Amino acid sequence: MTWVAKFQPVWTASLLPNNATKWELAVDGTSANIDAGDPVDVINAWRSDVECPSLLLPYLAIERAVEEWDSAWPENRQREIVRSSFEYHRHQGTRRALNIALGQLGYQLSVVEWFQRASPGIPYTFSISVTLDAATTWLAEDREQIVRVANRAKNAHTMLTDLRAFRSLNPAIVYVAAYSRMLRTIKISTQPIVSELPAYGLVRVAGYLSRTRYLKISPRAAI
Repeated sequence: MTWVAKFQPVWTASLLPNNATKWELAVDGTSANIDAGDPVDVINAWRSDVECPSLLLPYLAIERAVEEWDSAWPENRQREIVRSSFEYHRHQGTRRALNIALGQLGYQLSVVEWFQRASPGIPYTFSISVTLDAATTWLAEDREQIVRVANRAKNAHTMLTDLRAFRSLNPAIVYVAAYSRMLRTIKISTQPIVSELPAYGLVRVAGYLSRTRYLKISPRAAI
């Protein structure tokens, strides 16, 4: 038994201009045939940030002009970045786009513009503060990534002048201790020599012992 497969061409209308190259016409025709012969709407599903398979997410990110991508990011973050790409490009060059781009990096960030400071700074400048927890690593590559993303999202006449990273740690336990110290000083001396001892019938010879105690209390020296 012999199987014979017959393929019928699918006629579609091209939107390319009259000066399109042969390569563009070939790609356009191929894509049109694939789209038209897709009975289960697989291609449209793959172009959805919700239904797209995880292995194809990088290609969907390229199609949506995602500027910052890391295959090591969790899948939910990758989908969120693809989903917010349209919103980002719609507002690129504004504070809204800056917040979207920096918020996708997974850090706790704070952006302060020059007019938001206690004492106004240089016009059209802004600074970024990053708050890290005890488990989050912070490398030079992380700092460079934030600067790169901020410079792409901001407008042309605004300048990033300062980027600071702070680490939030658990409250420390401080031990304060002291000790008492007693110092005893005993003074021993001889009595004066008596050259003559008059006798009046009853002679009394006596001596005494003097003891003085000094107690000094002071803080313990720092270790």
